Amino acid sequence: MTRLNAAASEPSHNRALPSVLIIADNQSDARAARDAVRASGCRLVDSVEIAAAPARLARQISIDAVLFECPQTAPEIINPLLDRVLDLASRRTPFSLVSTHLGGVDALSSWLNHDAVTLLCAPTIADRVVALELGTAHRRVVLNDSAADAESMQLRHLADEVSRIAKALSSLTGPEFRDNRPGQYTGVKDMMIGFRAEPAAAHAAFASRETSELPNVAELRAAMRIRRMRDQYFAPDLFADPAWDMLLDLLAARLEQAHVAVSSLCIASAVPPTTALRWIKRMCDDGIFERVSDPDDGRRVFIRLSDTATEAMTRYWFAARRASGPII
Repeated sequence: MTRLNAAASEPSHNRALPSVLIIADNQSDARAARDAVRASGCRLVDSVEIAAAPARLARQISIDAVLFECPQTAPEIINPLLDRVLDLASRRTPFSLVSTHLGGVDALSSWLNHDAVTLLCAPTIADRVVALELGTAHRRVVLNDSAADAESMQLRHLADEVSRIAKALSSLTGPEFRDNRPGQYTGVKDMMIGFRAEPAAAHAAFASRETSELPNVAELRAAMRIRRMRDQYFAPDLFADPAWDMLLDLLAARLEQAHVAVSSLCIASAVPPTTALRWIKRMCDDGIFERVSDPDDGRRVFIRLSDTATEAMTRYWFAARRASGPII
């Protein structure tokens, strides 16, 4: 079996750490994956080439995580391997991390439905570390082995802190719709002052579908172009707001009755693809976005705005128009 510089046998006290198998189609990404495994405090059990993956998985009894570093491999090859990982006989569900490129995201997009799979697009080592930490959090244990060296302990503490921060940020970002009431959300927000929309009037306009009050696609697209113009004068990440950029894009697409692929939505978000994928998954989980299967390809999904979010965006449009405000 071909290995990509597989790690030597691990000390016995490391056996309590989450176990990770790397499957890669190139040496560069395999090295990055190994660095991420070490930094996350996990235990590398093996690193093999994509050609050797079926045989390696066939004899794998259980594993905590599998990293697929295969941007050069067709999704038609990766999908069956992911199926095999999820079928592994184990007391725990293996976590799979798949690194690909923007052109390969759509063919793997059906995995956005699975909590046990995380897609990364042209990720950094830091992206891999955070994803690994979050994906294996349920397997982390506190070791009482006095032989564990200080560096290993520090790495685990650092990984725990990354996880805590990531979870805290996740809980503080974005509206979470509930009770099918558009515009109602939980989380941290400032006290509302000044102009406030008139819910009754807004709801009536939406219910009657008054064409004069519904969003105009041309205006929506213009607003999106204006938002991108800011990048000519300021650093792009200064105004990064992937949730709103994706909401605008999906609202326009819904009015146009157009399908939106995951890769297209990543581009519209104006943030790195891996960041965009995290936002897409989060907003699907919150019911703001919906996954729609491609009838011509069962492994591909489209993303659309939910009915609840569409109504909320339309009511916002109505309120902004009444205030003569810009939609940016």
